[in-house]
Amino acid sequence: MIKKTKMSIKEFRSLVLTLDEKIPEEEGTNWQIELEYGRETFIPTSAEVQFLENNKTGEKCVIIQITRDI
Repeated sequence: MIKKTKMSIKEFRSLVLTLDEKIPEEEGTNWQIELEYGRETFIPTSAEVQFLENNKTGEKCVIIQITRDI
């Protein structure tokens, strides 16, 4: 099942935090992130996606790095 949703960066960040807490690790490996920019769709590879956690605050975030030739 594929579900596409448009959301703001703030909403995306909130979703990632929620998913990280509620989805078992083995199930989480089946998730795929797609980013749309204009008419292009990007599917980041595992090398381009980093999940980070602040050890002091417990805050979690995701960093997605996409490079493009202009």
